[in-house]
Amino acid sequence: MVSLLPRAPYLACLGNPTARASTSSLRLPAMSSSAPAPAATAAAEPEASRPRKMPVLLFDVMDTVVRDPFYDHIPSFFQMSMKELLESKHPTSWSEFEMGLINEVLRLVPILDQ
Repeated sequence: MVSLLPRAPYLACLGNPTARASTSSLRLPAMSSSAPAPAATAAAEPEASRPRKMPVLLFDVMDTVVRDPFYDHIPSFFQMSMKELLESKHPTSWSEFEMGLINEVLRLVPILDQ
């Protein structure tokens, strides 16, 4: 039977100090999946000491568990229908603002020009 749980960290401390250096399989797998190790280092390290890639499960809960008030409150705030609101908004100012190409003041300029 294969265990999916990492080994206990205290196991790496057991035994004599000279044998501890050769028991690299007792080390816990690194849980970060950031930058990979350099090729020379990765080839020299045993398989057990490399970072373990953990699966990621994402849930889209918007409009199922969490209610999105945008479609109800924003058009009513401007006293417009959703269709009128989408027709009157600037086509690229929001994406430019989100990418950091324009700041808050420049974000409002296309709105104020109309």
